[in-house]
Amino acid sequence: MKPCAIAALTAVGILTIVSARAEGPIPGNLWETTTQMEMPGMGMGMPARTQQSCLPKDSDQPPVSGPDQSCEMYDVSSSGGRTRWKMRCTGEQKMNGEGEITYQRPDQYSGQMKMTMDAGTMNMKMSGKRIGDCDAGATKRQ
Repeated sequence: MKPCAIAALTAVGILTIVSARAEGPIPGNLWETTTQMEMPGMGMGMPARTQQSCLPKDSDQPPVSGPDQSCEMYDVSSSGGRTRWKMRCTGEQKMNGEGEITYQRPDQYSGQMKMTMDAGTMNMKMSGKRIGDCDAGATKRQ
């Protein structure tokens, strides 16, 4: 076999392995987060909401979810068991904000987030715990 043919077959083999790996399971941490939201001036807060999210084990993002799917976290920084971030949402409900969580243990945290929108300010208190392992690539494949 000619060297060019061997190189081409090797490249195809590598691409196949990379594609299979990209479509396969991605080891993740399954987090359960409870969020309590309130808007100052509205009198009473909203009922607490609990949801689960799966993040890749090597993710630098905090294990919290934004108010909607059009939200992006940026300026994420971690130091001494504390993670801080800024967030912007560009969907139907445009808003900006920032948040912070503190880990009590590697698998448990509490924190807060403040979001500003046209209708006012929304304050959120959060607590979360790691409840197991998950496939962080499952959502991407769906």
